Amino acid sequence: QYEHRCASGLPRTTVLTTNGAQHIYFQEAEGVDVKDDNGEHLAIYIGDYEECFKRCQKQGVVWVNPRFTHLDNTLTLEEAVESRNYRIRDIVDTVTGKLLLRLQHEVRAG
Repeated sequence: QYEHRCASGLPRTTVLTTNGAQHIYFQEAEGVDVKDDNGEHLAIYIGDYEECFKRCQKQGVVWVNPRFTHLDNTLTLEEAVESRNYRIRDIVDTVTGKLLLRLQHEVRAG
């Protein structure tokens, strides 16, 4: 679930609520390289875990971090259910497919 907030003269902010207790704020900024991947990541907990995985898989954003294949190599729903986590790296516009941000998310069943 997400919402956009914007006040006059301020950058647009998107608020992502993952499970009711976790809120992540993304704020637009000029000059940011959305493809920059510096290795940082978030761990988020999702209540509707299986449906979320299916949507991510449909968008083609399920990702395996090559540094952690010995810990996590999840690409299918069955693997995601068994391991109770999967990763995405690219945040994309669900309509256009345009890359909005590259930031690794470790998605966990909440």
